[in-house]
Amino acid sequence: MHKQKLLSNLGKIGAAFRVLIDDSREEPPRLEEVFSGASKVEFIGRNVLTKVLAAHDGKRWPVYNAKVEGVLRKYGYEIPRGLTDAEKYFAYAKLMREFAKKAGARDVYALDRFREFSAVS
Repeated sequence: MHKQKLLSNLGKIGAAFRVLIDDSREEPPRLEEVFSGASKVEFIGRNVLTKVLAAHDGKRWPVYNAKVEGVLRKYGYEIPRGLTDAEKYFAYAKLMREFAKKAGARDVYALDRFREFSAVS
């Protein structure tokens, strides 16, 4: 059922992804538009959206999914309250860019190995 709905919305999905990676637009508003606004596509959530952003620009945008969230909780990261999903992701991405810089990582994508190791230890 979800597959059929997604297939019937390919045009809308493409349009949403174009909005998501449009670097000419301000970041929080464009994220908001795709995460929960006019460009939101049913059954396309944070996991897929952040993977698209990471593929688009791995220096700026980390993946954020349930696995990552679990590792972050393990290290005491508290998800900000009172923010939209897009604002929460934007805050997380900013934090991860700062962490990558302090850790000497070449980009936020390099942090995935750290999170994978942390998930099993």
